[in-house]
Amino acid sequence: MSKSFAISPGAPIPKRWMSPGGPIRVMCEPVEGYVLARRPQAIPFVLSVSELLGSARHPHPHGPFEPVETGTKGRER
Repeated sequence: MSKSFAISPGAPIPKRWMSPGGPIRVMCEPVEGYVLARRPQAIPFVLSVSELLGSARHPHPHGPFEPVETGTKGRER
């Protein structure tokens, strides 16, 4: 089962995430429940916030996504 992450409504969405397919960067704050994201060297794509945060009701086929802690660069091990 994938993890779920809770973010308070007033807090910004973390910008860096890791998934099984590699790192993801969120390019903007949510707009009507969606964020624009991209992988390095790839075109941007749209994710719903519930998919990004790991909602069990809305799993993403390329997830789960986990936030990367600030100050780290690249793939965590």
